[in-house]
Amino acid sequence: MSSATDELFSSHLPRDIPSAVQRVLKEAILKGELAAGSRIKIDELAARFGVSKIPVREALRMLESDGWVTSQPHKGTYVRSLTQQELSEIFEMRKLMEPRSAKLAAARRTPEQLAKLESLIGESKKAIEKADLDAITDLNKRLHMAIAEAAGNSLLTESLEKLDLLMRRYFMPVSWDQRRDSMKQHEAIVQAIVDQDEGLAEKLTMDHVCHTEALASTPMTNAVALTA
Repeated sequence: MSSATDELFSSHLPRDIPSAVQRVLKEAILKGELAAGSRIKIDELAARFGVSKIPVREALRMLESDGWVTSQPHKGTYVRSLTQQELSEIFEMRKLMEPRSAKLAAARRTPEQLAKLESLIGESKKAIEKADLDAITDLNKRLHMAIAEAAGNSLLTESLEKLDLLMRRYFMPVSWDQRRDSMKQHEAIVQAIVDQDEGLAEKLTMDHVCHTEALASTPMTNAVALTA
């Protein structure tokens, strides 16, 4: 794992060690530093962070309950593999929830929420101009969550946030140009929400979700073809 994840761990160490370990491991998985299917060695992690095995095991239990890792009896704990089936299930849920979320946002958004959405679009444009991939990744999540929050349904927001975390692993191989095009679609969605055009917000969001599904599916399809 990188020095950045070490620093992240150190900044959280005084308060809650298991949660700090969990957060560092989750970030390492998202960044691909812990590859899908790789074994997580408890002894090495405990030594690396200067803690006992107990908080590491507790962190792994939390990660397993959230679907990030899997434990195999007498073999150990492994980073959960990426599969076409899981990706299909993620997007099946996104298609059910996100268009509805955008439609509700167009109907319910407050002036403060509109200001936040427009600010995020402005930040996204600057990140695109700078070709700042890290910023784009962060802004993508923040924008989707801001739309969900504007929908005024906390359970919907919570569900979409979990899906976003799962999906980010599948987006690691997606190219910069493809991500840039995807981000540009957000501007039209936000404009529909600003205009309170519920039908258009719903349609544009469905189109966007289908577009991102195609982007995320391509690396998986290519991987299957290479192993066939």
